Amino acid sequence: MKMDINTPRGTRDFFGQELAFRRWIKETIREQYRRYGFQELDTPVFENYEIFTVKGGAGEEIQDEIYYFRDKSDRQLGLRFDLTVPLARFMATRKDLPLPVRRFHIGKVWRYDRPAKGRYREFEQADADIVGVSSLHADAECVVLTDACLQALGITDASIRLNSRKIAEGIVREAGVAAEQVMDVFRSMDKLDKIGRDEVKRELIEERELSESEVDTILTFLDLSGSNAEILSKLAQSLHSKRGQEGIADMRHVLSLLDVYGIETPVVLDLSFVRGLEYYTGTILELQPPQGKEIGSFGGGGRYDTLIGLYTGKDVSGIGISFGIDRVADILREDYTAERSGVFVATVDTVQEYAIAVVQRLREYAISAELNHLERNVGNQFKYADSKQYKYVCIIGEQEQSEGNVTVKDLVSGSEWTIPFEQLHQIEGDERASR
Repeated sequence: MKMDINTPRGTRDFFGQELAFRRWIKETIREQYRRYGFQELDTPVFENYEIFTVKGGAGEEIQDEIYYFRDKSDRQLGLRFDLTVPLARFMATRKDLPLPVRRFHIGKVWRYDRPAKGRYREFEQADADIVGVSSLHADAECVVLTDACLQALGITDASIRLNSRKIAEGIVREAGVAAEQVMDVFRSMDKLDKIGRDEVKRELIEERELSESEVDTILTFLDLSGSNAEILSKLAQSLHSKRGQEGIADMRHVLSLLDVYGIETPVVLDLSFVRGLEYYTGTILELQPPQGKEIGSFGGGGRYDTLIGLYTGKDVSGIGISFGIDRVADILREDYTAERSGVFVATVDTVQEYAIAVVQRLREYAISAELNHLERNVGNQFKYADSKQYKYVCIIGEQEQSEGNVTVKDLVSGSEWTIPFEQLHQIEGDERASR
């Protein structure tokens, strides 16, 4: 039987420039997270399975997507499907930490989902969360941090969808939906931009067993349009539940704080999305890609004021955001140009010992350097250096060896010059290639 050497479905290998590109995305986000006072956390890639299945947590649908297994001691374990539940578990074990805790986590997660464009079974997220602050200032700051990351990445034509689970719950309850049906209705509502209004209406009636009157009431609310202030004003006149009114007040407060911060990314109040995870309780947000990028949302987050309490018995407020690294890469790939750096040492004659001395001296100066080890002519060595995105080629032959020099060619500008061995550190000026 022939071995299947392909990666498992929904997973990929990354190498060279693609990996460097993804690392740049993560480092750009990491820098913004640190700038906003967040500390980094890392957690195990697998957890005790019951951590993921606690009632009131992620919800039944996500549980079907968990990679589940038993170890040799018959313990039930699961690969993490997001980075928020592990944070909640971590907070339950670290009651010594002073609040608020501002943590960020960049890592891989796994979901047994149907692979499609921009959707994988193994993917990376970059999360930042504020734990222990119930004030809406934390909600606003998460939106501001999202904007800061977008600007740093150069994604200037995206938008941030904003809503409140309180408003969504108020709408559904106003329509007459029973409390125990709310999450099921949310899951259907959350598909509106994916399958369209007619299909959502059909699903709510035929699968969720709502009456046509209940569905029409919900859709009437979702159809409200205008500026953010106009939508909230219309809602305030027709949404009578206490929960809904709380959500309206929350959104007004958050939007007023964002006006003070003065962020650049447009923020659009959108009543039609609710986010599928069960643990959200208040503000929710989602990132819409630029026009022409058909990949769906590439990030989001929200407030979860009861999740940590599922593990501690005492509620602790939390709110966070998350970027999908894979979809951010899909947005930026066409416009990304890798910055060339480093040196390839090309040899012309039998000068191996001198070439070794050159490449080692470059490395001592923290300059990324590679030495030719194959019997290639100079032209092919240059092609190789260019394919590896090196910025410089050091050309070494018998003349360079006898004179104690190296000939340097800049692959970007095309300029060429000769420098003494002792001045190799000047090849990149004051800039040093990353190790």
